[in-house]
Amino acid sequence: MFGFDPPLPADCSLALRGKLTSPHEDEVPAANVTIAPTKVKAGEKRFHFDVKTKDLGGGFFEGEVEARDAETNLVVATVPVDVIVP
Repeated sequence: MFGFDPPLPADCSLALRGKLTSPHEDEVPAANVTIAPTKVKAGEKRFHFDVKTKDLGGGFFEGEVEARDAETNLVVATVPVDVIVP
């Protein structure tokens, strides 16, 4: 689970910026990460992501999620994220 503070404007889209990486240079491609919800409603602050872990060794991975304005497609906020894969 992760969040943005202050809350994002409504109708932003969320996406992983790049890939999740480990300190040992292991990677989780952005295609293996699903963020929910993908569209932000007014006042929403908390989000989660699911990582497809098939064929991944365990470890600690970190990356960054960006929020883009729906009208301009400009990045309005970013937040660091991390996940531990058992």
